[in-house]
Amino acid sequence: MDTVTILCSIGFIHCVLFFFNTVFKSCCHYPYLLFLKKTGIDVKFLVLQWVTPCLNRPLQKWGIWRPRFLQWWFSLGTIATVLLLPFAIILLARTIINELKQRLSTEPHDPSILDTVVIVPGYNLPLSDFAYYGITLLLCTFFHEIGHAVAAVREDVHIHGTGFSLFFILPAAYVYLDTSQLNALAPSRKLRVLCAGVWHNIVLALYALLVLLVLPFVYQPFYIYGEGVYVTDISPDSSALGPTGLRNYDVITALNECSVSNSASWKKCLLESLRNPTPGYCISAEFVRENDESIADHPGVGGVVECCSKEASALGRLCFQLVDDSGGPVALPELSCLSARELIESGNELCATQSLNSCVSPLHCLRPTIGNYTKLVTIHRSRGQVVLFLGNPAEIYQTVKVSDYIPRWDKCDPLIPQVVETFTKYIYLLSSGLAIANVLPVFFFDGQHISSVLCDLLLAKHVKDSSTRLAISLCLNVLGTLLLLTGVLMPFLLKYV
Repeated sequence: MDTVTILCSIGFIHCVLFFFNTVFKSCCHYPYLLFLKKTGIDVKFLVLQWVTPCLNRPLQKWGIWRPRFLQWWFSLGTIATVLLLPFAIILLARTIINELKQRLSTEPHDPSILDTVVIVPGYNLPLSDFAYYGITLLLCTFFHEIGHAVAAVREDVHIHGTGFSLFFILPAAYVYLDTSQLNALAPSRKLRVLCAGVWHNIVLALYALLVLLVLPFVYQPFYIYGEGVYVTDISPDSSALGPTGLRNYDVITALNECSVSNSASWKKCLLESLRNPTPGYCISAEFVRENDESIADHPGVGGVVECCSKEASALGRLCFQLVDDSGGPVALPELSCLSARELIESGNELCATQSLNSCVSPLHCLRPTIGNYTKLVTIHRSRGQVVLFLGNPAEIYQTVKVSDYIPRWDKCDPLIPQVVETFTKYIYLLSSGLAIANVLPVFFFDGQHISSVLCDLLLAKHVKDSSTRLAISLCLNVLGTLLLLTGVLMPFLLKYV
């Protein structure tokens, strides 16, 4: 099923549950409410919640463990969270400005610019990674709420229970605190509880980043890293298969003139081959004269001139067009039917690319005559012949699965380090994203209450009226909410403008 069908099915299930929940509350009032109370289940529109007191005792133990250390730990977390607040605002504002500049200009986006990224399943997150996304989101929110709970116990705030919720398709954890006790705390103590969740997300993100940096060294005795990508699976209907095509366990080192060292460079090279024209090749006049099998008539097929017969095309010959005749006085025909494999394997250099325009005399630059969306991609392997792919490079990305880790021995499974790295990557992305989002002065986020307490602490000497300080905090939250909504919705709106 496609993405829309899956999302519609999940939405329909939510609507059915909400409908029956409403009916049962009306018709079977007491028995059904008793059932909900005993199980801790609550059904809302597009939201399922479950709360339990089973973690209250462990949280109480953790909250009284080493009181001095916990006080130092959460005080450090408060400082880190407050310092993160201006950085998060600047980062979000910079992202919005860069999105607008990118939309108004024709220049390519600079990947070195630090931006926030809204990760949405089915939009910029592969649906195949949804399991990673759901589990890591649940883990990051659980770690976030554990911070609030332990800090609350440390400050003598009662915990009613912990729970899990499903917002449409996104899982999350939460903790129920006694809000009256929390609001009665002194501002500095209350701030430690409010900042504990963001602080735990910062620590988790830093730990995940450290693991990502260390993983290649940990796996070094068993895997090779940074010397290519390892083919783990190829779809049966992929055009990359064939007698001389890709095979499982191949190690890909380059695409055309683009070097491949890991999955990031693999995607980058595929994107370049998709965006840029198919490169030409520097060919000698002797090679053309000895191998040319062009036909007299040059019919146009789909807007592309063809100079090879059907029999020659079936044998792997392509029609090449003379691009640059600076190779000397020897005249060459404009179109030549040549063997693509013989031409490429003869070691000819590339031409008519972004970095190379012409050939050194006495060579001539010839480029295959193919459609705009059809590209000739040369896939270089550490062992075996060069793979020639004629088609859309996006098909390679969709049908060929690769791993960054090349096994040194047959018994080493390349999927194990890849799964660990993918989980760790999502933990880093989601935990850092939750920290930035929750520290912003936004309604229904931790930043709403953090900004309110900060206004009381910082403005108490200058603004005596508490209602004025509350109004200032309210204005900050309105501006922060509008800023966040702009940053989240802008990529979707600009896409259809």
